[in-house]
Amino acid sequence: MKEGKDVTIHLRGLDSMATKEEVKESVIATGLIKRKERLLVKALRPAYGESQTATITAIEEDARRIIKEGTVRVGLSLCAAQERLALEKCYRCWGYGHKARDCEEEDRSESCRKSAKTGHVKKHCMELAYCPLCQKTGHEAGEGRCTIFRNALAAARRRSPFAQ
Repeated sequence: MKEGKDVTIHLRGLDSMATKEEVKESVIATGLIKRKERLLVKALRPAYGESQTATITAIEEDARRIIKEGTVRVGLSLCAAQERLALEKCYRCWGYGHKARDCEEEDRSESCRKSAKTGHVKKHCMELAYCPLCQKTGHEAGEGRCTIFRNALAAARRRSPFAQ
């Protein structure tokens, strides 16, 4: 039987050539991991500036130590360690803090994710990006430029058991 909850962490700033095995070995080498068999490198994905971000999971106690340390050296890169925050998101109105079954806002489930207009899908959208949440053009709902998204993310950080 599993003991302890798994927590997901992002390691940002990896070299573009780093491998999953190298990430796992580097995290273990910190000496912060007590349950090595529960450490998993789930994914490596491209990030800005020829870097990568690794998504790892570890039991809560190990994750707490990694996040408190703040960085992990992987090869020549010093990578920032952050908890992956799960935002409660509504797929009906695209808002935060509730689920579709409890939603009383405008139904956008049939709208284009880019322009928020109906009649087409994002894949075929030729319109400018528009966020119906903050009512601004230039970005889609849920992007980092959206003030509503940033406020929801900040609130999730404050609620996190790893908040300092």
